[in-house]
Amino acid sequence: MILASSNSNEVFNDVVVLILNYRSSALTIGCAENVMNLGSNISIVIVDNNSNDQSFDVISKRFEKDENVHVIASNENKGYASGNNFGFRYIKNNISAAKYVLLLNPDIIVPSYETIYRMRQALVCDNELGLVSCQIIYNDLWRGFSDFGWQLPSFKHLVWAGTFLSRLFLRNINNAYSAVQITDKIAKVDVVSGCCFMSNLDILCDVDYLDERTFLYFEETILAKKLKAIGKTEGIILDQFVYHNHQEKDKSLKNYKKKLFDRKTFHASKKVYTKYYSGLNGFQKFLCSVVNGVDMFFKNVVYGLAALIFH
Repeated sequence: MILASSNSNEVFNDVVVLILNYRSSALTIGCAENVMNLGSNISIVIVDNNSNDQSFDVISKRFEKDENVHVIASNENKGYASGNNFGFRYIKNNISAAKYVLLLNPDIIVPSYETIYRMRQALVCDNELGLVSCQIIYNDLWRGFSDFGWQLPSFKHLVWAGTFLSRLFLRNINNAYSAVQITDKIAKVDVVSGCCFMSNLDILCDVDYLDERTFLYFEETILAKKLKAIGKTEGIILDQFVYHNHQEKDKSLKNYKKKLFDRKTFHASKKVYTKYYSGLNGFQKFLCSVVNGVDMFFKNVVYGLAALIFH
């Protein structure tokens, strides 16, 4: 991507945008077109994560004349982490100028070039910053820090998050901040949302990218632990915004079979984090496993019956 500050004559070609597609070609095309409209000569890599529909053909045809858009396909859908890692490695091996990667979900809209420029500049100016994002407007609503930055999960969150009883014990599914430290309009947080972030490609390579033992959920939390282990921090640029149109995903979860699959992937990914990254003792891990196992038993029963009744 060639980026030039409105306040300088500097020009950059070291930022690449990565978009992961799964059966959402219209959203993905819209996201890529939005980025292309922000500036000239923007490099974009679109990974079709083995959609098993016409997504790859549709997206390839749309951008066949755009030399700065790379449309590639994975051979197997092994989840969000694996699909994005496929893209990270492609960029590392095929786009020599790439130094920074901006990961965007297909349902993200970036309203201005300045947002991308500021994320890059934050990484350039702060060597301790391993990953950066901005404020996220979720379905046209600002919902506070829980949408774009949160603390690493506590033991209580690892026990109850995502369970039927979570509302009795937790204020929100993420361990949200009540206050944050702000320096130069950047709030330092433990974890930023995985729907939109920029990082140095070499740093991502150093921590072996995202953990492919997860299918969906907890990727950004695990990445935060990896970055913290090498002395890197994460931040939110508070005066920049992107828009997250999550309505399609929200609609899909009204289908009880899809909702059950979603909850299974959440608990499976939480188990990966708890086992390998949480630092909990054996008894604490056992308690997390028991509570989440019981919760999934009841979810299988409740959502399974609901799927039969409301099919």
